Amino acid sequence: ESNETAQIECINSLASWGSRIKTNVNKTTIEFFKQGFLKGGTAHTRIAYLLAADSFFKSDTLCLLEHLEDTLISVVDKTAPSNVLSVVEGIAAAALLLKLAGKD
Repeated sequence: ESNETAQIECINSLASWGSRIKTNVNKTTIEFFKQGFLKGGTAHTRIAYLLAADSFFKSDTLCLLEHLEDTLISVVDKTAPSNVLSVVEGIAAAALLLKLAGKD
């Protein structure tokens, strides 16, 4: 549990840096999020990845979110309505997809 807490704290720190990025999100960071969404361990950790991604992708970098579209759809598809954390995870992924859909 302490390992999970440390991981979430690191992801939250990354999110604060993400809010400072204005023009480009490199491929390594995009792959980091993709792996985190799919293999992030617990639901709490995967939710932290999704919230961190939200801080990285803004108006100027939103087109780069397209690289994660299939992964986000997969997260939404895996949502289990009987599990509260799964629903939160699905909503966070859906919010990113809506952000992408509204980029035009």
